[in-house]
Amino acid sequence: MLNKYIRLPKLLSVTLIACMSLALHSCQDEDDPYTSILIGPWTLVDYYGQGTYYMDFYEFYPDGSGYAETWGEGSYNFWWNSYGGNNLQMTFNDGTTWNFYYNASARALSLQPYYDGSTEYLYKRGY
Repeated sequence: MLNKYIRLPKLLSVTLIACMSLALHSCQDEDDPYTSILIGPWTLVDYYGQGTYYMDFYEFYPDGSGYAETWGEGSYNFWWNSYGGNNLQMTFNDGTTWNFYYNASARALSLQPYYDGSTEYLYKRGY
């Protein structure tokens, strides 16, 4: 009978450690650029629901920096930050800031500019 009571505190302590580790893991910042689903290359495949005849390209790096190539406008470096679950801010070297709502998966990225919620830019993963 005494043996049963000796195991109980050990079981409680193991359960408590498991619960605390789950609780701490769920509190991690999901918008951390170092772990964001945005990291990697993205190529424009559609905008305004019309398809596209040119290629825009973004690459998001884990350190919060990025690279953009826009058709007819050149290439740029930028800093990015995702926050609030689906908000993306890109700040270019000249101080210009673009803000988007985004939805991303392993293969697709949708960007909608704050100023125009009706415009949707669709990107595929890769070059």
